[in-house]
Amino acid sequence: MKNFFIIKNIFLILILAGLSFTSLAQESTFPYSSSGNQGINTKALNNISQLIENKVENGGIMGAELLIIKNRKTVLHEAYGWKDIEDSIPMSINTIFNIRSMAKTFTGSGIQILIDKGKLGYDTKASEYIPGFNNEKSNNITIKQLLTHTSGLPVSIIKEFNEYPGLLDMANAIGEYGPQFQPGEKFQYSDAGADVLGAIIEVISNNSLYDFLSQNLFIPLGMKDTYPITIKTDLRDNRVASSYGGSPGNWTRFWTPNDKPFYPFPWGSQSFYSTPVDYAKFLVMWMNAGKFNDNRILSPGAIHNTLTPVFEFRLPVTEMKYSTGFPKYKVYHGQMSMLFCKTNISEEQQVEVVGYGGSDGTFAWVWPEEDLIILYFTQSRNFINPFPFKEFEYIVYKNLINPDWVDEGGTVSQTYEPYIGIYMTEFQGVKDSEFEILIQNEGLALKVPGQPLFELYDPDKEGSWVFKLTNLVSVTFQENDSIRIESLTLNQITQFQKKTGNQETDNSTPSGFEKYLGTYTHPSMNMTIGVVVKNEHLAIQLGEEDPAPLFHPDNASKWFFRNGENKYVSFDFNEDGRAISLNIVDMLTVPRYSSTGQEDK
Repeated sequence: MKNFFIIKNIFLILILAGLSFTSLAQESTFPYSSSGNQGINTKALNNISQLIENKVENGGIMGAELLIIKNRKTVLHEAYGWKDIEDSIPMSINTIFNIRSMAKTFTGSGIQILIDKGKLGYDTKASEYIPGFNNEKSNNITIKQLLTHTSGLPVSIIKEFNEYPGLLDMANAIGEYGPQFQPGEKFQYSDAGADVLGAIIEVISNNSLYDFLSQNLFIPLGMKDTYPITIKTDLRDNRVASSYGGSPGNWTRFWTPNDKPFYPFPWGSQSFYSTPVDYAKFLVMWMNAGKFNDNRILSPGAIHNTLTPVFEFRLPVTEMKYSTGFPKYKVYHGQMSMLFCKTNISEEQQVEVVGYGGSDGTFAWVWPEEDLIILYFTQSRNFINPFPFKEFEYIVYKNLINPDWVDEGGTVSQTYEPYIGIYMTEFQGVKDSEFEILIQNEGLALKVPGQPLFELYDPDKEGSWVFKLTNLVSVTFQENDSIRIESLTLNQITQFQKKTGNQETDNSTPSGFEKYLGTYTHPSMNMTIGVVVKNEHLAIQLGEEDPAPLFHPDNASKWFFRNGENKYVSFDFNEDGRAISLNIVDMLTVPRYSSTGQEDK
């Protein structure tokens, strides 16, 4: 059964800092070409570039484009790996990428434009423009709460990408769904809130979201390669990268420019495609306090409000604090922005880095004090690691920001010592990939090839060491007869929620199978699988493929596929004993190579 597990990694990835915008000289064009490195050490640039090359080589990403701009001049602009490996198309400069949540910065700027024009206020209620908010639950949600992710609205209510005929219809449904807690009470990242803001722009401007943003943002900024891919075709589409999802060494292509677009219309939360050069122009507008060339896009007050910390950023659902590779920084959220601030500042956070990111693998950072912009765009959607840029951030920090930084490390405990060492095997065709178990912050951590450290919780009663970043991934260890650790197994869970009731059954359906049957869908990707009966076996049905039979469960909980025991299915049940969700668990077992860096004999 082919690998089809693509998780919508909705985690918005962005960074923000330093507000010394007025100290930066305004250029007539951007970015200028440069014959030198603008004072940046050549070795430092090579180290950053080498990291990306290594990630491509060991399967950490499929491909990438890197743009580094210093003093408004390009000092490095390179492409790496593949735009589409199945069709043998290499990544090239000025590829167009799905920037996912980075589109929220455009929507936020659109709202700020309306505020600057006096057509909105921060205290304006969404219910004044969106009829679906005229109810007891949603009536008092304000523009500011939507901008700062404090409205209480959920991450998303979307079950299918084409579920609603238009953005206003979607916004009405969001208002009718209502907040999950008292608006203004706390931070909760919300795609839904950004989509409502997009609908408000359409209602006030009497225009489509794209046309409004194009006229007021993209054209004045010269962002000629930024547009939504919806039902319309565009001559630029042949420059768009294909989208991959999965994990390092295990990528699956889930969309190409020849496929049907994800989005039937532009959303406020996502749906826009862009290039590193285009997005850099948008960031320069932020750095110039709202101006680009001679064009005033936003007022200085709008930029100040956008880039002012409001709440510490937490991941959707888990409410885990966002973690960065910049040492001793905390991450805050402003108004459709996030801010990385020094952790030793308590009352007034010192914002030092400006940026934003998207869950398909795009990210941009700005250090205003350094007049430094870095854009690192991929289309490798990592569902194991919610912080896929952490290692890149650390390398950038060590090479360009603070070369004298020394990592403090952790303390070794005898409790963890039996597990420490190198585990090595072939990984999706890559020979001798090293997985390392080591100590980090007085606990165990796993180093995956091409990825940063993943800290682990201590084992639960079943012996699973769950990732601190996500409870969908865990590590288990296997002992030999001498009670010595001989291998580890990486367990990755993809969860599907039940969408329909049980299918009709007849006398040929084995007893007890009824509770499993039905269709299951992933909550954030347009992907549905069925649980059916085939030849008296429970089976998984994907699209038009033949059903893949499952075989006798282990202790009535694990259902294995025919092709070995590296993948199994489990179910979650309600109080009535009916299945409500399905978990597909991929397992990768890696034999131990050494405990000291030398091969164990």
